[in-house]
Amino acid sequence: MEIAATRKQTQMEIQYRDTLLGDIRSAFDKAVEALPHEHLRAPVTGDEANDPEGALRWFQDYAFTQGFALVTTSKARDRLRVSCIHHGRGTRNTRKLSDTVTEGGDRKKELTYVKAKDCPYSLYVSYKTIRSGGVEERKGWVVGFTYACHTHPPLQNPFHYACHRSRIPERAAAVDLALAHRTAIRRRLN
Repeated sequence: MEIAATRKQTQMEIQYRDTLLGDIRSAFDKAVEALPHEHLRAPVTGDEANDPEGALRWFQDYAFTQGFALVTTSKARDRLRVSCIHHGRGTRNTRKLSDTVTEGGDRKKELTYVKAKDCPYSLYVSYKTIRSGGVEERKGWVVGFTYACHTHPPLQNPFHYACHRSRIPERAAAVDLALAHRTAIRRRLN
């Protein structure tokens, strides 16, 4: 059963991978190779996770392989709810700012990019009793879905999402080099 699921997953991943441009595809391949093999499998209702942080890594890794990204929408002691980064219909505007900039106004951003596309994709992991044959066995973290389909296509560049940029193979070396550069310049200025 698990072999068939792995085969199906590989075909889905290849379909998405084949839509990527050459330079993005090579970086994508390197990033996917670095992921734990079990994170390439789609989460299914009833799957178990070790803890909510591990489940979030798994969900995010799988979303990356499919061209999507996820965000935590709520977290409690016994539950973690995760949704597509494109969930919702608009921004929250908790500061009650006007939609347009007025002269001398408080509004900071005029031309903001709103990611909301009202995508309902949502899953969760909750700490609950795991039963087998009607008998209580143990407690554990169990995966469940609220809605399992995206309403938008995957991005052509999965590295576009800020949460996935750290997966770019050469990025860590570039960040280290930039940090060393800035440190050297600050020393010269002081």
